[in-house]
Amino acid sequence: MIIYLHIMIICKLHGGFGNHLYTFFLACILSNKLKQKIYIEDNIILNDLLSQRKDTRETIYKIINYDYITNKLSQSYTVITVNSIEKYKDILALDNVDNLNNSHIVIDSILNVSFSFYNKYYDILQNYIKITKSLIFKDSIVISLRLGMGKNEIVQPSPFEKELRLPFEYYKKAIQMFRDNNNNINTLFICSDNFDDNYIDNFYIYSDLNVVLCVNKNTLEQFEYIINADCYISSNSSFALFGSFLNRTGITTIPNFKESNSVYPNKNNSRYSDTLNNNLDNCVKIII
Repeated sequence: MIIYLHIMIICKLHGGFGNHLYTFFLACILSNKLKQKIYIEDNIILNDLLSQRKDTRETIYKIINYDYITNKLSQSYTVITVNSIEKYKDILALDNVDNLNNSHIVIDSILNVSFSFYNKYYDILQNYIKITKSLIFKDSIVISLRLGMGKNEIVQPSPFEKELRLPFEYYKKAIQMFRDNNNNINTLFICSDNFDDNYIDNFYIYSDLNVVLCVNKNTLEQFEYIINADCYISSNSSFALFGSFLNRTGITTIPNFKESNSVYPNKNNSRYSDTLNNNLDNCVKIII
């Protein structure tokens, strides 16, 4: 095994847990290639009193396998900032990385990577994270509902209140699909970032189902529900979509923006369209 002692991989984290996974997973893939540990640099706000936002940002630290992490920032002669998937792939494809010696490779906020790319490295990625995979939700549906954190959202008002919010028809189609395949479904578990939003009231039309709001579950607990669901409905958020990617025990639905005649996709949904360019066996695309 060749070890390049003068190359450092720096993962810059932005946003919340879902966005963290975009760049962290890219750092993991490069770490495996170069046999180097990862240095994590984040922009978490000190003394952030908004506990929900802080929880979504810090969840990444709860799942990291610290065998692959270093807290020592080395000196370097060259900084290589990687802020596009094209530039990242160029480095990953190098057979000879001698010209990377004495370099900091900084992976910075790449948010348009398709799951088809990540999927090629799925087994490698499992070594870098620790997430409970023993929970099984039989005869139930787990839904990840991205509504925006209201006053806690960095952008006010939240874009998820208007142009990013999925029509309820999407969730209805997904629920019907699962119920058609399993007559025993009796529970809807709803994971969300905003349980005070009236949008959730839509789900009470299912009077024959037990609607359970995971309001007392933190970000990681909700994520574990999602990746262990036998039937999972994803929304258009990085958190929800990575749950679909990591769920290998059940069937998941994801929104399909590309064949829609509605307002989707729009400029804010464009990166989710890129992410969903995948052919995972367990994913069913539902046209919005």
